[in-house]
Amino acid sequence: MGGCSACNPMIVVLRRKQSNDPLVRLARAAIEALMRSPTTETDMSRTALEAYLARKTEIDTMLARLTALSDDHFNVAPDEVTWADVDTLVHYAELLKRITDSAFKEGEHAA
Repeated sequence: MGGCSACNPMIVVLRRKQSNDPLVRLARAAIEALMRSPTTETDMSRTALEAYLARKTEIDTMLARLTALSDDHFNVAPDEVTWADVDTLVHYAELLKRITDSAFKEGEHAA
C-alpha cells in the first residue's frame, strides 16, 4: 500500500470528521497504520509460497496415506470382500476422479 495518506479518500473523510467517538479514532488509527506499513510483492509472494508449500505437504501426506491403505487392500482381506467394500471403493474412485479431472483438465474440466 504505502503512499500519500492525505491523498487517500478514507483518510480525508476521517480527518474531516473531528470526533471524540472512540470508534472513529480507532478507524482513523487503523487506516493510518495500514497506510504506513510497507507491503512489498516479495513479502506477499513469500506468504503465498509458504501457504502453497503447506497445502502441498498436506496433499503429499494424504497421498502417502492413501497409497499405504491401497497397498493394504483398504484394510479388507481378499476373502472378506463384500459389496459394501466395493461401494466404498466406487465412492473413493469417484472422489479421486473429480480431483484428477481438475488437475489434468480432463472430463468436465477439459478445455
